[in-house]
Amino acid sequence: MAANNDALASKIAKWKTLVDQHPDHELARYSLGSAYFEAGRFADAEPHFARALELKSDWVMAYLFRAKCLMRIGRAAEARPLLLLGRTHSQAQGHDAPIEEIDALLEMLP
Repeated sequence: MAANNDALASKIAKWKTLVDQHPDHELARYSLGSAYFEAGRFADAEPHFARALELKSDWVMAYLFRAKCLMRIGRAAEARPLLLLGRTHSQAQGHDAPIEEIDALLEMLP
């Protein structure tokens, strides 16, 4: 377990350094958000997914993970429009795989 925590801390540090060096690099932002998400640090992850979407507005997985973060930090009402946008982009790009997960999350929302 400690090795896993060390690996995650190392991953977070790596991506944080890249974000600090290149704050407008969407992949670095997404990757840092993903590392925080993996660590269960959803409030830390959410703004990085948000920034990735500002930089690349059709990134389906960034919509999906940002919505998941919002749901986990008690801001579920903000997740619905993100999921709907992610679904629209997924359809437009011909990516059917995320649609099932998006639809399942939408069903969980009030």
